[in-house]
Amino acid sequence: MLHRPKTPDAHGGPSDARASFRGLENRSLAVRIWCGEREKAGEPVAALELLRLSSYQTFRKGALEALGGPYDAKFTAPLSRVAFADPWKQLLHQDADWTAVDGRVVNGDDAWHACVRDFVEFEDERYDDAAVTEAESLAERAANDGGDGPVLDQVWEFCHSPKNRAGFGEKLAGALAFRVAKSWRNRWDAAPGALERGLRAAWRFAEAGGGSLLIDARALDALGVMLEHNGELDEAALGCLLGCLRELAETSLLTKALFGRHLRTLDIIARKHAERDADGDDADETRVGLQAMDCLWVGLRADYHGADDHRAEYAAHSALKTLASLVGQALADDADVALYGVACICFLAVDVDDGDAPRGLGGVDEALRACCDVADACLPGSEFGGDARRRGLGLRFATIGAAALARIRGLRKPPRAPAPADAFDAAGALGRLRGDLMDAKRSGRLAGDLVDDAVAATLGAGKARDVPQRLRSRPFPARFG
Repeated sequence: MLHRPKTPDAHGGPSDARASFRGLENRSLAVRIWCGEREKAGEPVAALELLRLSSYQTFRKGALEALGGPYDAKFTAPLSRVAFADPWKQLLHQDADWTAVDGRVVNGDDAWHACVRDFVEFEDERYDDAAVTEAESLAERAANDGGDGPVLDQVWEFCHSPKNRAGFGEKLAGALAFRVAKSWRNRWDAAPGALERGLRAAWRFAEAGGGSLLIDARALDALGVMLEHNGELDEAALGCLLGCLRELAETSLLTKALFGRHLRTLDIIARKHAERDADGDDADETRVGLQAMDCLWVGLRADYHGADDHRAEYAAHSALKTLASLVGQALADDADVALYGVACICFLAVDVDDGDAPRGLGGVDEALRACCDVADACLPGSEFGGDARRRGLGLRFATIGAAALARIRGLRKPPRAPAPADAFDAAGALGRLRGDLMDAKRSGRLAGDLVDDAVAATLGAGKARDVPQRLRSRPFPARFG
């Protein structure tokens, strides 16, 4: 955005008009003309809009109309004495003195088109300089004590434009990290929504490509503490926190390790919001639950490269049972949460080694039932998830998970006491699933490899002890839903 120049010196006469341009779209220009005669009336600048390919006469006619007077105008444009330098840059500052800038006369089509060409050639570079200046200003304001309010909304808006990427730097990242940490420390005394504003701005900054800068600014320290004490956040702030952390996980192993340390926390958040969402149609509850499951999925499948791995501990604390409960709650109301839930069950089940299964891994039957339910919901012709991609993912995760769970179930010693009458009939459920999938395969509505997985699951519930090795090598998507 161009700034109004300060009042020129007295030698700027009525016959001296200078034009500057601002690119609007690929083919348009906004032209601002300074005129010494208008300066005497307190309005030194006039403006008009033209196509970039307009002729000099079109420009001159429009300029005189914008100036509002029949001046005998002589138009001049800035001239740079340095080769390959932007002649317009010297005018794009608050304190620019147009009368002190070297100029060249614009009096015909050749000079006019050369003038426009010079402006357009450096347009991106000039915009980047303006973005850096704006970002530094926002960073300074955000770091002040009064930065809880509108300035954070302005940062959020600034980060929405990809063209402003040049302004993403250490200063803005450091200011956001400082603002978020301070809002958290002063959460009981801060203005309403202050923490949410900071988290939302940091989330957008990370989403737009500034995640590594926030990590370098140690923003993760405060965000990790907030995740531990998530019960003190309202729904909006918690949603912004999870969204920001999820974006940081795209570039940060530290964030993935943070998820790994808080798998149970994320599980609890997801189940709590699924229970609330079941009681009513609350978009915030649905969004937060889905975000928690997204983060849980990242934490489960991360490669920690030697960092502490808490997945086995999470699995030992009835993770399969709680995830199965979550899938059961979400299956009818929130397909994405159910999809994430069955994917997490699948990953945990496939990841269990032969030696881990007999040590009391709980919830195997419940998880197997959840996998069968999801597979049934994803059969061809259903409306689960709203599209074929979600149904395909759900069916694949459900069948792979069922195969792995059936294998774990087969590794266990037979129970000494007869099974209760209401016990889950795993073999019967898998047999029915196999029959449905075989019918879909014969009708051409389903790929054969999915049916093969279901067959492996059926066998795993009986005599077979091993799931085909290809189930372990299947790629898991990083993000879906």
